Amino acid sequence: MSATTAPARPDLVEQRPSPARRVWALARLELTLLVRNRTALFNALALAPLTVLAVSSFLLPDAAEGRGAVAATLLGTLLVFALVFAGYYNLCTTAVARREELMLKRLTTGELTRGEVLVAMSVPAFAVILAQVVLGAVAVAVLVEAPPLRNPVLVVLALVLGFTALAGLGMATAIVTRTVESAQITTLLPLGALMLLSGSTFPLDLMPDAMRAVAERTPLAAVNQLMTLGLSGIAPDGDAVGLRESFAAGAQPALVLFAWTLLAAYLVQKRMSWEPRR
Repeated sequence: MSATTAPARPDLVEQRPSPARRVWALARLELTLLVRNRTALFNALALAPLTVLAVSSFLLPDAAEGRGAVAATLLGTLLVFALVFAGYYNLCTTAVARREELMLKRLTTGELTRGEVLVAMSVPAFAVILAQVVLGAVAVAVLVEAPPLRNPVLVVLALVLGFTALAGLGMATAIVTRTVESAQITTLLPLGALMLLSGSTFPLDLMPDAMRAVAERTPLAAVNQLMTLGLSGIAPDGDAVGLRESFAAGAQPALVLFAWTLLAAYLVQKRMSWEPRR
């Protein structure tokens, strides 16, 4: 009589964790490392109210009716700075450090995919930016006034699409960055260009037409336009629009962010090294 194999009991079959659980497990580790570094955590969270305090001191108008526009400008500027430093620069240096420490290579030897590793690595940066925006909004409400909120969907799009695009560009910059120290050099030109063309340091209205056309197709300018449109209802052309018209006006900056996200994802997928550069 031939022996037969008993079917495996369902409760004894090993269940592989879902991608979401794998990402969250690694993201929780990254968050724990951030919380334990109290200096970095304080600098990250204190940046928002301090930035609002510094900028509002010379932007605050005498007339009460102009304070809503100032509140929207302050939050837009805060988000731009947060995306540049906590998103773009931080994730570039993080990707380089993890690569040179062989952590990226070790993480992908198990069940984690490369995409899951990158998403988990981005979670602490997104949490910091979200905290900065919330704390910044509280500081704006106290020091200026509560910012108007014409279209919250566009505000969320500015935050999510802006972070995705800047995080991807930061990881793409890591492709040409050999060490954490050299990130100060490789990110200098992109960071300076992004800030200059964002509309936060130099208003788009004062730029020559050709320069403005270029600026409006950069990610931070698109973020600034979406935030301004979502908070105050002011379209990129300067006209005040209603809720329905704001969706149409926000289509172009949203598409700009989506295009930059696709470009960054392509570069990271095709060119990013997962082993130390020699």
